[in-house]
Order: sequence, then structure tokens, then C-alpha cells
Amino acid sequence: MYGLIERLIIAFRKLKEQFYIFLLETRQATRWTITVLALISGFLGTVLLIIYFGFPLNENGKALVLQLVRVVFAIYVVNYLIRLLYATRRWAFIISRPVESFLIGLLIIDFLTILFAGDSMFRWVFAHTGLKNYMPFYIAFLQIYLLLLVFIELSKFSQWLLALRVNPALLLVGSFIILISLCTLLLLLPEMTVSGHIRFVDALFTAVSATCVTGLTVVDTAEYFTVKGQLVIMIFIQLGGLGIVSFATFFAAFARRGITFEHGIKLREQLALETVSDLFSLIKTVIAMTILFELAGAALIFLSWGELSSNMSIGERVFYSLFHAISAFCNAGFTLFKSSLEDPVLSNNLQLVAIIGFLFFIGGLGFPAVRDLFSPDEVKDRLAKPWKRIRTSTFIALTVSGALLLTGMVFISLFEWNKALSGLHWGEKLIHALFQSATARTAGFSTIPINSLSVPTLLILIFLMFIGASSGSTGGGIKTSTFFVVLMTLRSIFLNKPVVEFRNRSIPIVLQQKAFAVLFMSVFLIMLGTLLLSIFEPHISLVAILFEVVSAYGTVGLSTGITPYLSDFSKLVLSFLMLVGKLGPLTVAFALTGAEHTPHSRYPATNIMIG
Repeated sequence: MYGLIERLIIAFRKLKEQFYIFLLETRQATRWTITVLALISGFLGTVLLIIYFGFPLNENGKALVLQLVRVVFAIYVVNYLIRLLYATRRWAFIISRPVESFLIGLLIIDFLTILFAGDSMFRWVFAHTGLKNYMPFYIAFLQIYLLLLVFIELSKFSQWLLALRVNPALLLVGSFIILISLCTLLLLLPEMTVSGHIRFVDALFTAVSATCVTGLTVVDTAEYFTVKGQLVIMIFIQLGGLGIVSFATFFAAFARRGITFEHGIKLREQLALETVSDLFSLIKTVIAMTILFELAGAALIFLSWGELSSNMSIGERVFYSLFHAISAFCNAGFTLFKSSLEDPVLSNNLQLVAIIGFLFFIGGLGFPAVRDLFSPDEVKDRLAKPWKRIRTSTFIALTVSGALLLTGMVFISLFEWNKALSGLHWGEKLIHALFQSATARTAGFSTIPINSLSVPTLLILIFLMFIGASSGSTGGGIKTSTFFVVLMTLRSIFLNKPVVEFRNRSIPIVLQQKAFAVLFMSVFLIMLGTLLLSIFEPHISLVAILFEVVSAYGTVGLSTGITPYLSDFSKLVLSFLMLVGKLGPLTVAFALTGAEHTPHSRYPATNIMIG
């Protein structure tokens, strides 16, 4: 008996050794299998989502798509199990991918219930929720589930892409072009618009405006697009506001624990941080803070609709609240109302106006500044060390933003007190002037009809739109930091000081050069855009054209009302300006010229007469 047991143990050990040898010999081939399965599942999942979401289907078509969704789920499960089988430390493999492991685990349980109980666990749960018609919710759940799995695969692709020696600027520009292309294709689908079709140029313009969080529209968002189309716009506003590279990498870090140092260098470039260590601390809070502010803002907006809520269902109120919270925090300016917030029912709802204003002000400060001001760790540290000052970049963002906010409010009040603001109480006049001053800093919402403003007020708004938001934010413009460095450099020149100093620190000459480069390139692009639009649109006034061009370049979204009536050439010009304004002219220039070159030698200096 003992001899039999001993032979069985020896046979088991040999079988185990043969199994490990088989795994080692087939590892390379298995990698190709895993890659192919990932590509197939990602491609099929994306196609099925597009078909189900973007095309009208009858009941048979919907049933077929749902069956194919289960096939894709099965491919995901097989892919995961193969990777788990070939992992050297299987338990560590599971723990290092908590989101993916949880999703795949639920799918395995669901397949087992179908096999042994004859019914889907997911469907059984929805059937016992008490809802009379649970199928739409069940189908929406499967779509979201599939979307999460597809996004996990995309995040892996993002890590592979970032691991390559690719110019960070080129990577960022390319990611936005891909994002805009995808949004354009989705908006062209029949289910996205009420009429079932949209012109390509209009779809492209809307995609650029949403992805670059601008808010200029050639068609009415509320009436032209279906709820599905509005949902697509909302999703791409969120992706564009955060930046697709950082968003995908954040998700990858969340799903797989950690990012590489090369990831850090490239994201540091995008978020305008000083050091890579800043990135790793920022990465822990950006997504959490974004979700927190947007959900809190959506909840407050939900409670502040007032008399409008009588015409909305609960679902509509939730969607409208979330849409406007995301649009506000991302400084997008898109609304689901025909005239932005200019309708008296909305503009007189001061609670709603205040919530939206606070959201886009916080979003315009920049992620580093928001982290510095609101992160629990930073707040706790400042309370423990009262002498500790906020970071210089945060101080500049707050100081310049506050100064521009008050300056704009004063001039708008002065120019429009008895014009566009007439008929309002003096307190309401100041509130609307303050809101309009803040929204010109890339937010794009308006409580006053822009076409009713006088020329001096339009010029003030052009100045505010040109400066824009702060670095590392969701907004555009030349940025408050650029404006501040230019001012400090001019101050040093006027005082004949060789070094630019601020808060007991000197500003490096490289930053001064970049600031003036951004200023010059921005002025040049705005002048070029104004010239082209004045050629294509000779019937429109120069002030209206200049306002539209600066609004596009600053990714603001305010308009005197000429956007829907522009020619296709003008729309393409504005689309290009929105993209460059969102990415920044230096980023686009670095993407075209390649990496920075360090000279091996330096020529003797020469003297040139200036002025």
C-alpha cells in the first residue's frame, strides 16, 4: 500500500515537472496568443458597443449583439486565465490587478451559473430588483461592463505606447488627434442625432470643441443631439479635460498598481509639474478630486434646478446635473439649454450660477494648485506648520486669477451697468459681472447675451480669454503663469535689473524665453486666424471675428452668435485653433521639431541694437 502511494507521489512530481517544462517551452508562443486574444476582444468589444449604441436595432438584432457580447466576455476570461497560468507568482498576479481580477471573477461565476443553473447571475439579479421592465437596465449594465474591460485593454496599450521612446509632445498631440477622430466617428452614427445624420464638418467641429473643452457649437446641443449623442459629448469632455494620456495612465496605475519612471517623465511634461516626485503625489489625488468635485457639484446642481425640475423626470435631472457639473469643472461651456444660462429662469437662479461658477473656477486653477490647496495631506501639513507657505505656482495662480477676476468685474460693471445689466438689482449686476468675468477665463458659460455687449466689454473679454486659465488645468489660453512671467520680466527690464526675482526666488531665463515664445506664437496664430476668417466671412464685423478667434484659441466657447453661420473653411480654421490652444503652441512646435537639442559648442556673443 505504501509502495503504491510512493509511486503515485513520484508520478505526480514528474507530471508537475513536465507541466512546468511545457509552460517554459510554450511561453513565447503563448505571449503571441495573449496579444492576439487581447486585440480580438478589444476590437470586437468596441465594434459591438458601437453597433448597439450607435445604430437602431430590432429585437432580433439586440439579442444577437447580446450573444456576441457573451462571446467577447468568454475571450476575456480565457485570456486572463492563460496569463494567470503562466504567471510565476499567481496570487501576486491577481492582487496586482484588483479591478480586472474582480471583473473576470464575476464573469466566471456568471458562466458557472449559466452552466449549472441555466440562467445568468447578472440577469437573475436584475430580474429580482422589483423593476417591471429591467431589461434596459440589464443591457446598460452589460454595456458598461464591456466598456470597462475594453478600457482596461486600452490602458495596457497606453503603457506599451508610453514605454516607447516617443517624443512626449508628439505623443500628446497624437492622442488628442485620435480622441477627436473617435469622437467624430461616434457623432456620425445614426443614433447620435435626432435627424439621424450630421454633416462631417459639423461633427468634426463638435468633436474638437468637446475634446478641447471649448464649447463653441455649430448645432444646438440640446435639440440636435439625442441623449446618446449628449452622453458621447460628455464623455469626451471628461477625457479631453483630463488629457487622454494622463487619463489612460491613471486608469492603468489604478488597475495594475504603479507606473514606470518613463510614464512619470511624460506625464510631468503634460501636467506642467516641477519634478517627477510631484507627479507621483499628484497621481493619487487628481482622479479622486475630479470625481469628488464633479459628483458634489452634480448633487448640488440636482438640488438647485428650481422650477425647471417640474418639467424633468428624475433621470433627466440626474443626467442634466452630471452633464453640467462635468462641463463646468472641465471648463467646457457645453450646456443642454438653447441659450446657455442666459434664460432668465436660469440666470436668476443664483444658487445654480454660483455652483457652476465655483466648479469652473476650481477647474481653471489647475490640478497642482487644487492638490496644494485641498489635498488632506497638504491641509494637515499646513495646520501643523502655520509658517509653511503654499507653492509659488499656486500663489501665482490664485493671485493672477483673483486680480483678473476683479478687474474684469469692475470693467464689465462700468461698461454695462445701464446697458446689458439694466433692469437688475445692483447686487445682481455685480454677481453677473463677476460671473461673466470668471467665465471669460475659458469656461464659456454666459448669463448675459454676448451679442448685446458693447465693444469695450467685448475687448475686455478678449483680453481675459487670451490669458485664460492656469497651468496644469482643464482650461486654455496662454495661462496665468505665462502672463505673470512676462509681466515680471518687463518689470525687471524697466527697473534695469539683470535678474527676474519673485518671492526670494529667481525666474530662470529658460522660463522667460518660453513665456515670450508662447505670447508671440499666440498673437501670431490669433492674427492669422482673424485674417483668414475676415477673408472667408467678409460680411461679419472684425470685432465679432476677433472675438470668435480668441474664444476658439483660448478654448473658451463664448460667441457673439456667428458660429453656426460660418463657412466650412472658417470652421476648420477654428478647429485648428482650438486644438493648438488646448495643447499649447510650444507643445505643437515641439511635436513637429522633435526632441530638444543640446549644442556641443557655443559661438561668440554679438551685439544687436534693440528699439
